[in-house]
Amino acid sequence: MNAMTKEERARYDVLRRKLEQAVERVEELENGYMFRLREASISLKEVAQWVEYEQKCCSFFGLGVEAAPQKGPIALRVTGEPGVKAFIRMEFAGIQFK
Repeated sequence: MNAMTKEERARYDVLRRKLEQAVERVEELENGYMFRLREASISLKEVAQWVEYEQKCCSFFGLGVEAAPQKGPIALRVTGEPGVKAFIRMEFAGIQFK
């Protein structure tokens, strides 16, 4: 958690709350989760900024962003080594997992 400055941590927290609120659907993957985000709830730029911050503190995550054509929905993939799913569920406590 010391990987970010105080200002970066504050921005990260804002983006994380926005990201959690934007999740429309969660898809379980073999090695993580795919979060489908509501259109217009969070911008691609904000998701990319969150990814940049997340890599600073949790570089063990594999992170991928998919943007649908015509400025459609965004999907965020969070993956990792075996056992990472439990950590993702804990880390993203504000998201409803099935």
